[in-house]
Amino acid sequence: MSILDQRRSVRSGMRAWFAALAWACGMMAFAAGTPSGGCAFRSAIVPARVVTSGEGRTLHHFFDKSPVSPSGRWIALLRIPYEDRRAQPGDASDVILVDLVSGKERVVARTCAWEHQIGACVMWGRDDSELYFNDMRPGEWKPFLVRLNPETGMRREYPGGAFCISPDGRQAAGYNLLTVRRMNFYGYGAAVPESVMPVNGAEPEDDGLFVIDLETGERRLLKSIAAFFRETMAADERRALAGAGSYGFQVKWSPDGEWLLFVVVQALNRESPGSGKTRWRRMVFSCRRDGSEAHLALPWREWARGGHHLNFHPDSRRVTMNLMVDGGRLRIKAFDVFGKKPELFCGDRPGSGHPSVSPDGRHLVTDAYLGEPVASPDGSVPIRLIDLQTLKETEIARVCTVTGEAYANGELRCDPHPAWSRDGKTIALNAMIGGTRRVVLLDVSSLVGSLD
Repeated sequence: MSILDQRRSVRSGMRAWFAALAWACGMMAFAAGTPSGGCAFRSAIVPARVVTSGEGRTLHHFFDKSPVSPSGRWIALLRIPYEDRRAQPGDASDVILVDLVSGKERVVARTCAWEHQIGACVMWGRDDSELYFNDMRPGEWKPFLVRLNPETGMRREYPGGAFCISPDGRQAAGYNLLTVRRMNFYGYGAAVPESVMPVNGAEPEDDGLFVIDLETGERRLLKSIAAFFRETMAADERRALAGAGSYGFQVKWSPDGEWLLFVVVQALNRESPGSGKTRWRRMVFSCRRDGSEAHLALPWREWARGGHHLNFHPDSRRVTMNLMVDGGRLRIKAFDVFGKKPELFCGDRPGSGHPSVSPDGRHLVTDAYLGEPVASPDGSVPIRLIDLQTLKETEIARVCTVTGEAYANGELRCDPHPAWSRDGKTIALNAMIGGTRRVVLLDVSSLVGSLD
């Protein structure tokens, strides 16, 4: 059987299961079991499938990459040990695979390098034999990246951990997982004792954008934060930023593999993780995959007006992001790797959540935070599909994100993080169903084209 025939067989099985759940274009709801009461998962427009219908406590990596394997046969997720408290150093989570044809679930590995928002960065490489995730050994507190063949159990470890894999599968890129809590960001790194968290100055030469050669195993600092500052900012601007430590936070690889985005954050009370409300300066840098041609793609003053969550457009040059416009309105805008001033991307449609564009560039999907205008008082948020040619918006699902009254907007919240599959026909997301995190697949092929 050819690769194409195998993929068609897998897709046929997926369609059959979607139909068997009898959700196709009909209203179905699962009570979320949260303290707020009436919040439920609903899908009235497209078929939806709860992938993790068992014990729950599962999440996928992030909105910028699909948890579905390259062949479409598997979905790779993380099962966390608890949902009601912050990740603690040394506690382990399970890396799990679900067979999207049979529905069978199995644990393939354990990891101690996880938090509630991005899990352990569980992600796929070139094919189904390359599954990556971050890990660390308690007591050593040194993150490392694991490449696992789920079929054979063979694994290889790489130093440092990673956030994303290059489109050609040859490199991984990331930031220092040990410093994330120095920014008072919880949920996006790894739980370690405070004593092993480095403290950075304003322009560290030994911290920045790291890459790993997945063939040789070599990890190197592709470009330091100090180098980004020197090469893209005037001296007076650098002096203005001299009073706070600078840390790497999120890395994005362009779809064509030529460009990298690197978010740098300055936390103005960096010395004390968990010390209360923090003010940040956040900025976005870009460079080519070899570290050359650095640009300040989004200055911190632009971000300081308000905004969140950026992602590459499929054209590999533009970047979409929620940013404030005049009047304090959040809108989806676009800038580019060269630092072009952000412009409206979806007309006057409200910005929200985690926007990303489909692989063919035709549609945008996003969710919302509970505090944003498109959310509902019952604790549910819409999954919004926008046709970028007509600007028609369709609510394809409504998702409960409340994990408890005390945590509705904190690090323990359940962000849906809607993520396109590689073929652009399904969307994976997190949702609170039955009082726990579960992962759902939405079949949007009827809205964006057929699976074949």
